[in-house]
Amino acid sequence: MLAAQYKNHGDYELAAQQYRTIIQNCPGDVEAKVNLGNIYFAERDWEGALVQYNEAVQSNSQLAMAYYNKSLAHAENFEFSEREDARAQAERLDPLAVAFHEDQTGSYRVVADVRLDDKAILSKFYGLSDGIRE
Repeated sequence: MLAAQYKNHGDYELAAQQYRTIIQNCPGDVEAKVNLGNIYFAERDWEGALVQYNEAVQSNSQLAMAYYNKSLAHAENFEFSEREDARAQAERLDPLAVAFHEDQTGSYRVVADVRLDDKAILSKFYGLSDGIRE
C-alpha cells in the first residue's frame, strides 16, 4: 500500500524502490511485479515494463490484467502481433475485467494497477504468503 501511495503522489522512484523490495523479499508477489511494470510503463521504459509483466505471467498465468498491460507495452514498442496475442489472452481469462477497465479509461491506453483486496491486505498484515488462515 505504501508503494501505491508513492506512485499516486507521483514519486515513481520511491514507489519502484518499494516494489523492488517487496519482490526481493517475496519473489512470488505478482501484484508488485505488475505494479512495478506499470511504473516502468509510465516512465516509457517499455522493455522494463515487459520484463515485469512477463515475470508476473510466469508467476500467475491466470492474471488477465498482466496480459492486458503487456499488450499495451507491446503496442508502444510497435510489436503489434505480440500485442494482439497478449490482449486476446487477457480477454479469454477475464473479459469483464478488460471491459470494465476500458469503460473506465475510455479511448486512453492506460495500464491497470493490481490492487489488493481485503483478504490480501489481511494476509500481508499477518505475514502470510497466501490466503487467510485462522
